[in-house]
Amino acid sequence: MTDQERSKALAELLATPLSDAPEPREKDDPRTPRPAPWGMIVALVIGAAVVLIGFALGRSDEPVDDTAPATTLAPPTTTADLSDTFPPGFTPVDDAVAVRVERIGESGDDLAVTMSSAVTRRVDAEASTPFTGGRWAAVLRDGSTVAARGQVVDPATPGVVTALFDPAAVAIEDLVALRLSERWFNQGTNATQELELSALPWAMPEPTLLDLGDGNQLIVESLELSETGGVAEWSLVGGAAAGVVSLEIAIEEGSFDGQPRVMIPIDRIDRFFFDPQTAAPEGRIELSGPTAADGTAIARAFAFWSVRLTVTAPAAAEIPVPSFES
Repeated sequence: MTDQERSKALAELLATPLSDAPEPREKDDPRTPRPAPWGMIVALVIGAAVVLIGFALGRSDEPVDDTAPATTLAPPTTTADLSDTFPPGFTPVDDAVAVRVERIGESGDDLAVTMSSAVTRRVDAEASTPFTGGRWAAVLRDGSTVAARGQVVDPATPGVVTALFDPAAVAIEDLVALRLSERWFNQGTNATQELELSALPWAMPEPTLLDLGDGNQLIVESLELSETGGVAEWSLVGGAAAGVVSLEIAIEEGSFDGQPRVMIPIDRIDRFFFDPQTAAPEGRIELSGPTAADGTAIARAFAFWSVRLTVTAPAAAEIPVPSFES
């Protein structure tokens, strides 16, 4: 075959697939050919062209060695599955949650160690239950441990937990890790109780059972109200180990103008902070007195119970404490 014939054959080979291609169609047209087969055809054409051109350029009168050179295949590449990984610096506390120490400092009479949490990529962070901490201990440089004396969880910043220690027992420079031995899961719920009273003082005639859902119940053992305050006793039954309970009483007068008299706990629980270590299976709430009555009969009254149930589970994690520069 002459060089002219080889050039003609090469031109025909390159032109054939393209000349037979269908007319362009809209992207959403179901008749549109799949791109993958055309990619294969173009690749084959280009490969054949390279072979022909190489043959033409390498043609000479010298004998040609038909032995094919040895070919080494590269190992197949794999893409890492990052769905179960955490961001750098986070230590797993279970399969889906990891924790990292962000800040250490003194807060009032406490040494506060603040932690943030992260979830794996396969977990929807918006839909998941935020990390609510648990039972912490400080691991010191000499290997000894000191139990935390409290914990703060702020619903305004879900997943952020602050463990509190006695600064006399834990020095910042000696703190090397935090040990988590028990997970606490916090479930918030509410219950409303209508009170049948027409005047103060008043005492609830018998215990009342309020359903909290998921098999948990709040028993209002007793409730007594007066013009100067009140007291309530409660207990929890069901699957939850313990809970933190708060109570507000709203009293509407006969000439109700939209501003009911309200009784609140004397030791009011801050709604934005929650220490699961204060959870208990039963308790007593003392109420401060309402504003002065307007002299008319009580139209109706309600008890609003806010309950945060605490469920515990074993844990075994040690979160390293980085060195923070002052």
